[in-house]
Amino acid sequence: MEARARRLAALALLLVFAAASGARAETPADSLLAAAREAAAADRHAEAIALYAAAVDAEPSLADPLAGERAYQHLWSDRLDEALALFNVALAADRANLDWQLGRARCLNWLGRHDDAATAYSAILAAHPQHEEADLGLAQAERWRGREDRALAIIESARWPIEGERRAIRDAIRAELAPWVQLAGGKTHDSDPTDRPWGEVSAGGFFAPRLGWGLAAGYDEFEGYGFAWDIMRLGGSLDWRPNARWALAASAGLSGLSVFVPPFPPESPPTVEAEDQWLPTGELNVTWRPQPRLRLDLALFREAGPTPLALAAENHLGGVNAGCDLTLGRGLTLVVGGGLAEVDDGNRRASARAALRWNWRQSRGLELELEPELRWLDFEEPGGLGYWSPDAVQAAGLRARLLGELGPRFDYRLAGGAGSEKEKDRDAIGIGDWEAELGWRPTPRLRLWGAGGSGKSRLDSAAGYRREWWAAGLRIGLR
Repeated sequence: MEARARRLAALALLLVFAAASGARAETPADSLLAAAREAAAADRHAEAIALYAAAVDAEPSLADPLAGERAYQHLWSDRLDEALALFNVALAADRANLDWQLGRARCLNWLGRHDDAATAYSAILAAHPQHEEADLGLAQAERWRGREDRALAIIESARWPIEGERRAIRDAIRAELAPWVQLAGGKTHDSDPTDRPWGEVSAGGFFAPRLGWGLAAGYDEFEGYGFAWDIMRLGGSLDWRPNARWALAASAGLSGLSVFVPPFPPESPPTVEAEDQWLPTGELNVTWRPQPRLRLDLALFREAGPTPLALAAENHLGGVNAGCDLTLGRGLTLVVGGGLAEVDDGNRRASARAALRWNWRQSRGLELELEPELRWLDFEEPGGLGYWSPDAVQAAGLRARLLGELGPRFDYRLAGGAGSEKEKDRDAIGIGDWEAELGWRPTPRLRLWGAGGSGKSRLDSAAGYRREWWAAGLRIGLR
């Protein structure tokens, strides 16, 4: 729909220009305007923006009449704030212009103002009930503001064939709402050295379009430091999205630990002490979007402790994390966050992070994300178990992520980062990590995936080690 809209808009603009140019002698502004429209028709939007601006500078009276044309070039260039301002100028002069109305509605949707976009598309459909682009745009707005049921009803009740983008949206919504089952497993190895093989069976779906559920059962092993540690995990979750502004997710579970401790110094033959226990765990996440550009997150958590050295009542880790994402425009988002955590024995950790994220998306499923970041982590050890270091750690680096598709059946994800890390009273060291995932869909309901990665850092472990891991899984849609 987007490509067709661009071609039709460009053709209309060229026809208007051709009709007008024969009525009077050509001026410098006319030449610049012709070049701008030629660049726009060829999808050279940055060049078109500059040429339109030059034409307006040469003939200021063209500013308002050209506002709608200029708005579309800013829209296709993802300069959404400038596009919306220009669409408003164009509509102030010609409120009945359908092209400007559609462009403004699309711009609102891309800005994340989905409520306003739905209102704009509804107004267009009130005047033009059989307008296909407005109907599809309304379905997108409803979907993006969390009303998947309403979006699906719009698509399935429309008089147009369900094909192309309309079919893609319908299938995506059905996949989001359909129940699923996943089998997954993998192994993590680090340079301490420890090994942690794991496996999990999980399932999920929706009771209603805005209320999701999940169940999981897993088994982990831990081998290292002279320990063999088994853990069974059982849990469930609920995900409630009442509207586009609020989202709440809650989970609860039990972690069953079996810790085997060989004596020290070793005996011959060694004796083994064992202790089995079930530890309750839980997490609550709240997301609030007071405005389209601002997202606030708060998470409370309590989980089975980080180490087999801690048993019974001293084997819980609890804390709070908070974050804020502020969209700055042109694909830029400011990300800040931090958290506090404490083990039952009193050992504490404080952390903070700031990043500037740049995101670029391409219509054929390619997405690139770059993120320069600063991180800080401080450990406190008030006579506790000593699992965490008491030293403060700071780091700076650059993270990148690339998502895409390889034909209709394959998808991939690449991510990684590199930077420098400084622990108090020690020299800075280079750090880095990478991970990759490849997915294959032999049928629409079946996805096989494999993933792996490696990294080195002290920010997630006081020991400061290198970690390698791999995982694989099979996800099955049940309808």
